[in-house]
Amino acid sequence: MPEPLELRLLITQHQPAGTVAAVALTGELDASTSSDLGETVSRLAAQPARPLRLCLCLCLCLDLTGVTHCDSASLYTLLGICQALDLTGITVTITAAGPAVLSAVDRHTLEKRLPLQAVLKRTWPSVQEHAGTDPVGDGPDNAHR
Repeated sequence: MPEPLELRLLITQHQPAGTVAAVALTGELDASTSSDLGETVSRLAAQPARPLRLCLCLCLCLDLTGVTHCDSASLYTLLGICQALDLTGITVTITAAGPAVLSAVDRHTLEKRLPLQAVLKRTWPSVQEHAGTDPVGDGPDNAHR
């Protein structure tokens, strides 16, 4: 009898209240678990809504604080999810991200391509100290331009 698969990524979905849905991730986000995120987001986006609106969810908030490992494949999957949802009129916002995600984003220079503006603004001073630049493009580095 095969051993049960170890749960590596827990996806907690908060049902949409109005037009906002929230998803929190805990565990490892990598090539083998990012498909689970894609399936969850697809279900949220496909929820029926009132006529004239494609879906009930217009804003998806992702909390990545609990992610303990994040690889390049999962980051690019996340980027693809964000771009696809944007085309359907759904805005994705990463509301929080832990060190594993921020480190992976920095390694792959995806700060400006992923919807991390809220996270980077909160962590901007510590990010700037390490990188020597303004990751968001609206901090003191750009004040006199």
